[in-house]
Amino acid sequence: MASPITPPSSLAPILKVLAAVVVILVGIHLAAPVLNPILFALVLSLLFGPLYTGLKRRGTPTPLALLAMLVGLLLVFGLLFSLIGLSV
Repeated sequence: MASPITPPSSLAPILKVLAAVVVILVGIHLAAPVLNPILFALVLSLLFGPLYTGLKRRGTPTPLALLAMLVGLLLVFGLLFSLIGLSV
């Protein structure tokens, strides 16, 4: 007597994808203390890179361009923190 032919399970690939997604999300969650400062620095460099390039193109000395960026950064964060402080 021939053995019955069983159709391939369509649930197995879905479970594999879900397991992979869970593993990736847990890895991101566990790596957050390391990734957060790195991503924050990347965002800041993307925000202030054009300002630095524009100042250098206009002939501003490097220390003065960096100082202008730091002052701008302090102003942005000071304004942001003061707005948050006033709203709470």
